[in-house]
Amino acid sequence: LHQESIKLIEHQPASLLQNKIANLLLRCIPGLRWDTKQISELNSIDSTMVYLRGKHELNQYTPYSLQQALKLLTQCVNMSPNSIAPYCALAECYLSMAQMG
Repeated sequence: LHQESIKLIEHQPASLLQNKIANLLLRCIPGLRWDTKQISELNSIDSTMVYLRGKHELNQYTPYSLQQALKLLTQCVNMSPNSIAPYCALAECYLSMAQMG
């Protein structure tokens, strides 16, 4: 990730930058799954990054990673309360935690 660069253009729509970041993360983080159509539902780059980190932790499916995912996804819900993707991921996290016991 540190070797990659994203050119910032003045007055560039945030959604375009979010798409670039999401695609970069998909290439660099093994096992991360992401539907790029969901990015537009999140209202900031910060909430998108928190969401992606939460999904990554969720996909690791360990007791520790699920606790981390719960924290991150709850934070994302608070950052983007009108976006559906964080709520869906949070529900998935609770289900995963219940399955794990």
